[in-house]
Amino acid sequence: MLAHGGGGNGFVRLFLPWHLRPGRDGAWWAAMQKQYTPEEIEKEYPTTETEALAPSRAKAFFDHQALSVLLEDIVEAKEVRRGCVFIHKPRVLGRRYVAGGDLCWGTTGAYTAVGVMDWQTGEEVAQIYGRLPLDETVQETYKLCKEYNEAFLGVENNGDENEGKYVCAKLVELGYGNRMYWEDHDKAKRVKPGWNTNSKTRPVMLAELEEAVRTQAIRPWCREDIEEMMDFIRNEQGRAEAVEGRHDDRVMKWAIMWQMRKYAHFSSGRRLVANPFGWDGEVTVRPGGR
Repeated sequence: MLAHGGGGNGFVRLFLPWHLRPGRDGAWWAAMQKQYTPEEIEKEYPTTETEALAPSRAKAFFDHQALSVLLEDIVEAKEVRRGCVFIHKPRVLGRRYVAGGDLCWGTTGAYTAVGVMDWQTGEEVAQIYGRLPLDETVQETYKLCKEYNEAFLGVENNGDENEGKYVCAKLVELGYGNRMYWEDHDKAKRVKPGWNTNSKTRPVMLAELEEAVRTQAIRPWCREDIEEMMDFIRNEQGRAEAVEGRHDDRVMKWAIMWQMRKYAHFSSGRRLVANPFGWDGEVTVRPGGR
């Protein structure tokens, strides 16, 4: 519902939940549940604005009830830097963090989304979101991951314009290669920095994220992250994707970030490591480093 008021166009958004109308108590709600299917109820009598605008649960990829619970706990970012870096919780000395990023380039279309998650609690403690030039994406990602105890980072290395490959290569140049996931991590000589989302990895990463949402294993603090998950569906062919006109950058960020739990390594001291360019050398690994 729109009501006349402030705002650039003279209107402000106003949502009225089903229970606001007098006479709609628990007994009334129970009667409606017997009269209508769950899909009909959620559209005819939504409880929240997000629920009213979300696609039908019959098509939803993620459990909407679980998302609604997560939505109750959202908090505003405690700090915003340069309009694109959002800090939800400051880093804690000794904590272990992982990060994941879905990248884009340009001023229209998709967004760059990079998140940092507490490895143990599943909380997203910080994120980068916006349409940043690629060099700024590299700088902001590098600085944020370094800040959070050298978070183990997975950056998508594929894309229409190969923006992921550029960002991955620049992060390696900056010396962050040993704190990144490599697509060919199981090879003696690694040459492919970054995470590749393809026909094999995509179903797995999304299925595991769906389970994490349903079991409340993750904790997004950002409303937009949860709303994007609510807009993520299975289309008529069964493929998981965002509804038409919406984005999935935040969803894919979470999917990559959640995968990094399986590959992250945390240690300290001095040891021999395999250099990504093929030679072995002694390096100093600071606390929290790989």
